[in-house]
Amino acid sequence: MSGLYCLSVKVERGLGSSVDSSLLLALDLIGSIYDSVIEPDKWVETLDRVRIFLQLHNAMLSVTAVPAGNILVHASSNISPDLLQLTPELGEEAVAIWGGMAMVATLPLETPLVHSAYTAPETWVGNGYFELFAKPQHVVDEVMLILERNPALVATVGFAQHETMPPISTSQTRALAILAPHFRRAAIMGGLLADRTAAAGTFGSVIDALKVPVLLVRADLSVIHQNAMASRLISRFPMLRGADGKLSFPGEIVAGQIAAAVKAAALDSEGLAHGAGIPFRPANRKSLIAHVLPLKRRSGSPEPSAVAALFVIDPAAPIDYPLDTVRLVYGLRPAEVRVLDLTLRGLTGPQIAGELSVAPSTVKTHMQALFDKFGVSNKVGLVSAVFAATQTVLS
Repeated sequence: MSGLYCLSVKVERGLGSSVDSSLLLALDLIGSIYDSVIEPDKWVETLDRVRIFLQLHNAMLSVTAVPAGNILVHASSNISPDLLQLTPELGEEAVAIWGGMAMVATLPLETPLVHSAYTAPETWVGNGYFELFAKPQHVVDEVMLILERNPALVATVGFAQHETMPPISTSQTRALAILAPHFRRAAIMGGLLADRTAAAGTFGSVIDALKVPVLLVRADLSVIHQNAMASRLISRFPMLRGADGKLSFPGEIVAGQIAAAVKAAALDSEGLAHGAGIPFRPANRKSLIAHVLPLKRRSGSPEPSAVAALFVIDPAAPIDYPLDTVRLVYGLRPAEVRVLDLTLRGLTGPQIAGELSVAPSTVKTHMQALFDKFGVSNKVGLVSAVFAATQTVLS
């Protein structure tokens, strides 16, 4: 049985038959979610597979840039095109049916939210979203994940219950909770890559624009593609790539851990869960950190294809954080981003105030806001948290 994770909880499907949630592994649902980041056209297939597994009626995922309202990623399963055309004009009604913006702003991220548990179904009557979109589909309830909600990006995915189906069960929400963090990571990465992917046309072109070393590899660690930053890294540490084109990672704390994570990406095995943040040491007193991102699996393809992208982070290098990514994930205001950028460059509070031509008290206010958003209490903690955040998004 192939897949990504063996999960121990039992999933009781809508019709009442009990199956082990390792079926998530067999159906490769988590792998499909990550495949959709690389090839957005696969979102429809992915949503279809998830909603069939959950035994729910339809599904819709949306990633939107705010406040402009530009749709970065949008996909649906089992919704007719004529009804889909209504969704842009029903946005305000969709928020209102959940109790309004003030209510939605309090809902937790990555948590399966059963609609009827938050607002009474009788209050939906007369709402445009219900009357024009849900009711024609005979939808009587839904379970939604808020994947991201910040001043720059809003992302959601929802699955609807048909009137002929049993009520949404705890087992269904548990299964969706397992998928939730993967949906969230994929939605954020998909939103960040959307414009670049459209312009570049290939994932290889996209990674060429990233400011960290990235290598696309086969299961045997042979390199298919590397960006300019990865070429610089290998020039600096030539022992990382042999004459046969295969990578090696001297000085791993656990020998073979990176290779195992890459093989796990190819085999869809549970080892991939440990593919992020693997330290190795290519030279004395020099440590690097590798992250493994699963790519598409093409079983039976006549051409060997990349199974993983390796992101290599140098914690001792001059800090060049992807602040756009951090801003999106943590909902930073523009002024906070400017203060954060200068802090990461080593400037003191008074120096930052001078650089930005603001009062020191203003810098302190922004710093406190940054501390609160990253859950730290000082600058050292802030720098560490930003570095950790960067690793999390890229892994």
